[in-house]
This record gives sequence, structure tokens and C-alpha cells, in this order.
Amino acid sequence: GSTTGATRFFIIQKNSSHLKLFLNNTDNNMTYTYPAAADANALGVGTTLQRNVTTVGNQSVVLGVGVHNYTVFSSGDANFSAGNVSRFATVNKGTPTLTLTISPSVSVSAGTQVTITCSVSVFSQSTSPTLTLTRDGIVVSNPEVTTYNSGVFEYICSSASTANYSTSSTSEKLTVASGGRVTPRTIISEVPGGVQITIPSI
Repeated sequence: GSTTGATRFFIIQKNSSHLKLFLNNTDNNMTYTYPAAADANALGVGTTLQRNVTTVGNQSVVLGVGVHNYTVFSSGDANFSAGNVSRFATVNKGTPTLTLTISPSVSVSAGTQVTITCSVSVFSQSTSPTLTLTRDGIVVSNPEVTTYNSGVFEYICSSASTANYSTSSTSEKLTVASGGRVTPRTIISEVPGGVQITIPSI
């Protein structure tokens, strides 16, 4: 007898799952607080990574406040299909680091000169916020150099909002102890015909 051969065809589809886009090692959208760095890494065949429609490479960068779109495009090849994947990096406002310094101390005696300074620390590439120093609700110079007889004074160092930082404040109280009564020193001295008692004025 004769043998009849059978011809079979196998259709292999292109792989479409090769394309990945990670934000800080997470295969998903991410939310950051300024100035945390966003790490974007694209994996795939023939990839081009864009951020807000501008072509960039895999990167670690501090982004300004807002929503940033990362999209990776793949041209594909004989085994992998073309495609794209998008991720969103949302950046929220950060809080600046404020420092309120009272020198030489937050507790001093009457008549001691005191210097009160309000300062701020922010990310090097960011604009510093406007600072305000108040004493008991009244705006004073920054720094303020002054002396007091006595009392408790509350100082507040505050910063205004900027594009990347929210408002913030910190406070400190200055306590000035009143000076005690000075007891004058009595001087007794001999003079011709007797003694002289001298009591200096206070």
C-alpha cells in the first residue's frame, strides 16, 4: 500500500507582554512627597521612554509638584509586538524644615541681650519660601536682637507656601526672669570725732 503524509502548520503569535515600566521598582503608578526622587526604569525590546511627551532615558530625578506621565514605547521585532505602557508619578507638596533659634538660651535673666532667628532648609534646587518671625502675634525683624526686663514671650517662625512646599511653622517661648532686689553694701569708716556710715543708693 501507499502512505499519505500529513502537513501541519504552527502559527506562533508575537509576544506582547515583554514591555514593563517601573516607578521605584513598582510596576504601577506612584505618589511622592517633594523632594523624593522618582526612579523610572523601562524594560523591553527597542524601547523609548518619555516623560510628559519629552524623551528621557531611565532616570532618577526630583520632579516638581504635579502629575507626571511616563510612557514607554516599543518598536517590537520579529518575536515581540510593538506597544506602549504608561505610568503616572504624582508629586505632592513637601514640608520645609524650619529652625527657630533663641540665643543664648530660652531662659535668661533681665537685661540679657537675646537674638532670635528664623531660618529654613529646603531642597537645593528649590526656591526658599518667605519667612515671617512674630513675637506674641506681632511681626518683628528677622533676626530680632533685644533685651527684656521680665516676662514670657512666644516667638513663631513661619514660612509661606511655594510651588513645591506647603506652609509651615514652629514656635518657642522665651522666659525672662525679673532681676532681684539688690541689697546695698553698708560702709562704716572712721572719721575724726567718730564714725561715718555710708549707704550707697540703689
